[in-house]
Amino acid sequence: FPELLPDSAFPTIAVQSEVSPPLLDLRQFPPLLVRLAEVAVDQDDDVEMRFKVDTTVFSPLASSMFDLLPNNFSLLAKSRIYYNLFNSHAVDTQSNFKSFFSLWVIKPTVAHKLRYGIPLTPEEQKLNRDLGIADTVEKGLLPLPLTQQIAREYQVIQEETHGFNVAVPTTGVDVETLHPINGQFLVLTKIAADPGGVGNNIRIAIDRDLVSDYLEFPTYGLGDLGKEISCFIPALHELRIKLKA
Repeated sequence: FPELLPDSAFPTIAVQSEVSPPLLDLRQFPPLLVRLAEVAVDQDDDVEMRFKVDTTVFSPLASSMFDLLPNNFSLLAKSRIYYNLFNSHAVDTQSNFKSFFSLWVIKPTVAHKLRYGIPLTPEEQKLNRDLGIADTVEKGLLPLPLTQQIAREYQVIQEETHGFNVAVPTTGVDVETLHPINGQFLVLTKIAADPGGVGNNIRIAIDRDLVSDYLEFPTYGLGDLGKEISCFIPALHELRIKLKA
């Protein structure tokens, strides 16, 4: 940790209804923290974006967002994060309505817990007293913003961009398998793909170390973005990128 995990969808939204099942409804993640970010939707006057962050609820209109571009969201949740779409139209169904987003998964430090009012364990209480962490949090020096935390904890040796042009059979295809040099590890930080047709249902799948299909999401939900989407997926031993149809 931390990790930044992208996801996307292109659901059909019935009249006067929300998407079922919801695009995102996480509840069983404590003691971790999650932060919903970079939410993108098709612009439409009849669609509401519905969020619930712990106990806070709000519903901006999709028509007020940039059209299928990451918008400025940074929603930190301690116990529940919910995101869905609601079709307010009285007659028309919304078909293949595209949306994508990213989810930061954070293992909280003592500073995070003090900042967000999460109870400390006895060991963490002692650490707080011994190091005066609460005073540093009060001064606004901790916890570090994620970008600074990553810059300090991860020493970047090399960055590479790889590209491929592949046909995707119904059985799927392995695009690339990467292994780190001894004493190093890999981090996938961005990914992009042609969306394909709605009927093709092309999906990006990522294997990380011993976990197959650690992450999977459809490319059509990204639309014709014309750029990468952000992620942060560390791998100690192996990182495999696949396409499925």
